[in-house]
Amino acid sequence: MRRISALVDHEITWKELPGFKSEYELRFGDDLVATMKLPKMLSSAAVFQCEEGSWTIDRVGLLSSKTVVRAGTSNAELATYTGRTWKGGGTLELTEGRKLELRTSIWKSTFEWCTNAGESLVFMKGRGFLKYYVDVRMNRAALKWPELPWLVALAFYQMIMMRRDSAAHSAVH
Repeated sequence: MRRISALVDHEITWKELPGFKSEYELRFGDDLVATMKLPKMLSSAAVFQCEEGSWTIDRVGLLSSKTVVRAGTSNAELATYTGRTWKGGGTLELTEGRKLELRTSIWKSTFEWCTNAGESLVFMKGRGFLKYYVDVRMNRAALKWPELPWLVALAFYQMIMMRRDSAAHSAVH
């Protein structure tokens, strides 16, 4: 695997793997960079693995507006993401009090992590219909954030959950 932080200023792509499992790979050309799996069909828990480590990402709470990030199999929360239901995007609060904003486009096809000063760290753009791809671009400023690997995973996770929620809503109506 290649380190995510070594690919700043390059485009990398999340790809959905074939089949009916919720499994994804982050690739730089033919090189594997990371994996994300949602092992249980009806669960929102995801396992993210890359050269830099392993994390779990999961929605918590009755209305699932909060998402937590944990290192490996630990129960200790590293960060909590709270989405803005009606406006899109949300706020990530790290345990030491630092915050980032996740900005989304009106159609929710782009996601971008930004600092409070508005500096872009990671930009993602989704494409595809039957098979979903997300192109990722990390800016040099992202290297100041040791959380960079799981920031890439968390934004992608939010995109997956948004698609899943939309499909569930469409199935009901």
